[in-house]
Amino acid sequence: MCSRIFTVAFAVGVTGAGLADAEQETWNLCSTPKTQYVLQVPETLIHSTAPTAGCSFQTPDGEFTVEAVVQADAAEGKSLDSRMQKEIDLLAGTVKEKKKGDNWFALSGVTPDGTEYHRKLYTNGSEWVTLRITYPHAQRKKYARWVTRMEKTFIPFAERKETSRNGDSRRACYDSKFLLAQIGRRTRPQGNPRAGILTSSAAGGMAANSIC
Repeated sequence: MCSRIFTVAFAVGVTGAGLADAEQETWNLCSTPKTQYVLQVPETLIHSTAPTAGCSFQTPDGEFTVEAVVQADAAEGKSLDSRMQKEIDLLAGTVKEKKKGDNWFALSGVTPDGTEYHRKLYTNGSEWVTLRITYPHAQRKKYARWVTRMEKTFIPFAERKETSRNGDSRRACYDSKFLLAQIGRRTRPQGNPRAGILTSSAAGGMAANSIC
């Protein structure tokens, strides 16, 4: 599964509201050919050992985990409120904070074993996309900046375009310039044939216009 995930790596200065630490850190973008979401994660994270397909990452020691999951059941008459209540019930009285928008809701809290969690669910009317983050509550300050950035930059339903390759072949691809604009980073993708990924450099030239 990992070989089908694309990443766009780029170094940025982490600044702005909620991201006050100005240190340089390299982050990757992750998605899969069968999903629309785009998840941004620190380069230091590794693919999770959990059996979840797609974008699932953790710290090497497993202390911090993040994953994006798709469920194609939004058309089964589940309203935003009913799905939110279902999630609250599953979390068995541990929810400490609730937020809701037009097409999303977010829940956070701490489980009895001291695990802090953040769940944000989005729907487009036909499917649900869930962003899940967990880490020890005692390490909240350590991971606060990561959590803030992941939640702010997560794209549940990124736009794709049809592109033609080798004449007849047409594939659904992400427009790299549009994608980077969506996450608010003015960087330019630059090809890296050895790694098989697209790396991003503010000074680099545009070597690819789409990511498949």
